[in-house]
Amino acid sequence: MVLGGLAIALGEVVDDAIIDTENIFRRLRENRLLAQPLPAAQVVFRASMEVRSSVVYATIIVALVFLPLLTLSGVAGKLFAPLGYAYISAILASLVVALTLTPALCYALLANAPLQNEDSPVLRWLKQRYVKLLYQIEHRYQMILITSFVCIALGLAILPLFRSQFIPALREGHYILHMTTVPGTSEIQSLKLGNQVTKVLLEIPGVKSVAQWVGRAPNAADTFGTHYSEFEVEIGTVSGKEQERIFHDIREELAGETEDDDGDGKVELGFVGANFAINTFLTERIEETISGYAAGLVINIFGQDLDALDRDAQKVANLLGSIRGVRDVMVQSPPETPEIVIRLKQEKLALWGLQPVDVLDTVKACYEGVPVNHVFMGNRSIGVSVLLNDASRDDIADMRNIPIFNPEGQMLKLSDVAYVAQEGGRSKILHSGAKRIQTITANIVGRDQALLLEDIRNTLHKKLQLNSGNYLEFSGEAEANAQSRQDLIIHSLVAGVAIFLMLYIAFGRLRNLMLTFANLPFALIGGVVATFFTGGWIS
Repeated sequence: MVLGGLAIALGEVVDDAIIDTENIFRRLRENRLLAQPLPAAQVVFRASMEVRSSVVYATIIVALVFLPLLTLSGVAGKLFAPLGYAYISAILASLVVALTLTPALCYALLANAPLQNEDSPVLRWLKQRYVKLLYQIEHRYQMILITSFVCIALGLAILPLFRSQFIPALREGHYILHMTTVPGTSEIQSLKLGNQVTKVLLEIPGVKSVAQWVGRAPNAADTFGTHYSEFEVEIGTVSGKEQERIFHDIREELAGETEDDDGDGKVELGFVGANFAINTFLTERIEETISGYAAGLVINIFGQDLDALDRDAQKVANLLGSIRGVRDVMVQSPPETPEIVIRLKQEKLALWGLQPVDVLDTVKACYEGVPVNHVFMGNRSIGVSVLLNDASRDDIADMRNIPIFNPEGQMLKLSDVAYVAQEGGRSKILHSGAKRIQTITANIVGRDQALLLEDIRNTLHKKLQLNSGNYLEFSGEAEANAQSRQDLIIHSLVAGVAIFLMLYIAFGRLRNLMLTFANLPFALIGGVVATFFTGGWIS
């Protein structure tokens, strides 16, 4: 792949110099056959000027073709703009060399050098065959035209079969699998479920190793809880088809549905309460840069009422799950997470002569600990704190029995002066632009991103009724692909007009210009066919 890229780059860079050198070489050889040869410097100058305009126009037109890449916005611009700058800079540098250094070197090296008066045997053989082919084409031009138009028709018929994506599928030999369970899931339960997932993944042929980490590091920038896990799935260096097969098998195993033995329905074999998403490392980094989430499709619902946002988010998630090609649908901020609520009873506090801060300090001491002493080990001072044992802190009944002492020394239970219960709360509240949001993420599998995004928009427009004051916005790789395509089309039209004008200046006649543009569809047939046989994906 690298060698192929270098070969293409070499051909692009030296193309201008080859044209100039070939014409100078031919004119010098013809000049030596004249009865009165002209000075070599004059021949080199005239030969170089003969192709000067065509070389300059061709280089400018090629630069205009890449100009739309420089105008792309967002991540697409960051990815492709350097490619455009590098390519344009390379061909402009090649043009400068062809206009200055190449004629000078030709004069210095070819003016007095022995030049062959005839072509090489291979070139003569090729020319003879080419001339015969041209004669045959001229005698059968009708058949050639019919065949060409049939090829164009086939190419146009193939175009609707192409599928678009923002970036091609990257084959890195490594996957990152995300597992999200109900907020509040303990580390022990996440590890237990992770062991089951690991066992299933290792049974898939081609998977070499699986490593899980739960939650986040103590000083990490992430805000994940113990209900979140990531798995590093290593598959090594395999072919593209083999990697696709492994990727498909992993998805199918984690999806949790398979035909039962009787063939009369489907049974659930997955991991209840867990959501999964899988991708390669570089693809995830790009997706996170685009939307902040490691998903190809992101829908943000804006509003102020959290309950209304939760209801709308669930509606959107249900509709997305019913659309073919949408996988790994997930609401990023689940509506409920288990939490223990303590509400002080003011009348009971007054009855027993207690202050709210006294009760809260006692609860804090039981669960966070209270410093009581220091132990010195050499020159080190180690703090000693007292708190409830693990078994008591994990049982809500023991929490209700936490002893509380009033100023008279009487012992009460926490439940005597407070309401203690386990309720559902919120694991996190998301904000963007000073507004509350609820985010739904999903991945796109096996369908054209642009067509699927349009399908999603139409489905939500017809079937979704948002609560008053709420509205949604699309983000993610699919939206970036649609925006980049729109920008590219607009800027390509502008570049096309500029190319049209440059060709008109070069040809000087509209007829020649239209003839050139009429040949473009024939030139594109090969690219269309090659794209079709290599998967039909356009990035």
